[in-house]
Amino acid sequence: MSIMDKSDPSAFERPDQAAGLETRPLFVDLDGTLIKGDSLWEAAAALAGQNLFSFIVACLALLRGRAAFKRAVAERMKFSLADVKLNDSVFSFTKTESEIRPVILATAADRQIAQSIAQEAGFFSGVIASDKDANLKGAQKLKAIEAYLAQHGFDGAFDYVGDSKADRPIWARAVTAYAVAPDEAAARHVANTSSNVSWIQGKAATPKDFLKAMRLHQWVKNVLIFLPLALSHQLLDTTKVLQAFAAFAAFSLCASATYIINDILDIRADRRHATKHVRPFAAARISIPQGIVAAAVLFALSFSIALTFTSIIVVALLCGYILFTLTYSLYLKEKLLVDAMALGLLYGYRIIIGGAAAAVLVSD
Repeated sequence: MSIMDKSDPSAFERPDQAAGLETRPLFVDLDGTLIKGDSLWEAAAALAGQNLFSFIVACLALLRGRAAFKRAVAERMKFSLADVKLNDSVFSFTKTESEIRPVILATAADRQIAQSIAQEAGFFSGVIASDKDANLKGAQKLKAIEAYLAQHGFDGAFDYVGDSKADRPIWARAVTAYAVAPDEAAARHVANTSSNVSWIQGKAATPKDFLKAMRLHQWVKNVLIFLPLALSHQLLDTTKVLQAFAAFAAFSLCASATYIINDILDIRADRRHATKHVRPFAAARISIPQGIVAAAVLFALSFSIALTFTSIIVVALLCGYILFTLTYSLYLKEKLLVDAMALGLLYGYRIIIGGAAAAVLVSD
């Protein structure tokens, strides 16, 4: 296997012989390759944030299989290049290649989404994608590629750009396998069935990205939890101070989890925002599945701390906070006056949690 770093597309040198390249098509994956995120996850999240009922209806299509779910989401959400985070290296490379040979978008994403992306990009010769009956992933995508080659009179040779282990059957058949990976080791790992691999640099999520998504700077507001203790002159009561610290930690972790959920639901809007487009989810530095796992872990830690070191009342208040913030994310923030009132109420909510944690009566 030969590995060549293609993180700089302007300095691209093909690892294979260029002879016959003009008639050797290049097939390009969409999710995690041409774009940094996953079109299905992002469209589904946007749908949930825009119309929860429509999202639930789309989820019922899962009873008919993943392909049916993809189509149900695609029918309810329009898709454009502005909605995604492009992988600039791959996009630049494939656009350049399209000037000398056929470039086909080959993806497991739904055809409606793939066609929208291909049409807007303007340089793809064709599209291979899933429909409501077939989910083109791995070996199924390879069969579709072979059928496309036969249908359009190619000799069977092709190159392929992909990013995951599911692409191994395709890379094994390709003349050149282009692996989108954060480093050489990752490229070798995902494309180990091919003897001719070129590495196009990707980027994996880092701990710093997750810490930024948690918005640790927002934890400063949670010091309001200690206010009931301060006003009741009980800051020297070690037991109550420890309970307040536990409530602070539990609430902060819970709040960070809700920030992540909110960013997932707002991923499209944030990409169009002047400053929010650099957030980890909008910039596709963290994937939506990774975000869901992170939020679940934070919720688990939050409730474990609350159950162990505080009271059932604090646990109930945390549940109320989650319900309130989800309602805010899905509905209230679109209402200007209600939005301001909701944010104000959340400050008072912190004080109530502090009072419950330390068994201090909160009154006006």
